[in-house]
Amino acid sequence: MDGLVLRAGLALDRPAPGANEYKETPLYDIARECLLAAGIRTGGLSRNQIVSKALQQRGHVAADFPALLANTANKVLRRAYELAPASWQKWCQIGNAADFKEMSRTQLSEAPDLDEVPEHGQYKYGSFGDSKEVFQITKSGKLFATTREALVNDDLAAFTRIPLAFGASAKRKINSAVYGVLTANAAMSDGVALFHASHGNLGSGSALGKDGLSAGRLAMRTQTGLRGAVLNIAPAYLLVPAALETTADELLNSLA
Repeated sequence: MDGLVLRAGLALDRPAPGANEYKETPLYDIARECLLAAGIRTGGLSRNQIVSKALQQRGHVAADFPALLANTANKVLRRAYELAPASWQKWCQIGNAADFKEMSRTQLSEAPDLDEVPEHGQYKYGSFGDSKEVFQITKSGKLFATTREALVNDDLAAFTRIPLAFGASAKRKINSAVYGVLTANAAMSDGVALFHASHGNLGSGSALGKDGLSAGRLAMRTQTGLRGAVLNIAPAYLLVPAALETTADELLNSLA
């Protein structure tokens, strides 16, 4: 399997032993080896007959040609997904969901200010506030198939190019979905849009520049929590559309 992945042009950190031996092996020869391992003679069979028999052969762990192809496609798909560019992971927290039912995430308020305790004085209990946002996950997907003719003709490009493209598509889908939530500016649990003056996170709409960046930093530094305490948040990321990427680079480099 790793030999086919390497043949597809994808680098593997730790390819399985012997993977390089199959890097240049035609698909129909791999199908022949699967049949021989399953105890099926292939003498006198054409490429088409070998591939057809191998595709029909099931139940042999070491000689399951369809499973080998599927596992290779899955590995190419996952590797392509890992290599595809995306930026949402840098500023998002990733969690787990047990099912597709509606669920919520609770936001705990900041801790209350500490009280001075005089000599022989009593410590008092503090209290927290909280809020929650409700959400629901979805799934996305597409089916794809390769032809027997592609296997007979040893057209590995046709077999791996589709998983490569779908791997990049999956990464692109998540990236666009995350930024779609951000730019939709939908209402939160309090009925107010995510970016709103009452949330203290909406700027004046000025162009990207020194003044706008300064105003944004000030807004984050003076942002208050659920109980009204100033959180003193330090900005870590600047999110801009592609059209402003060069402007952002120039601005941040000049500040640095």
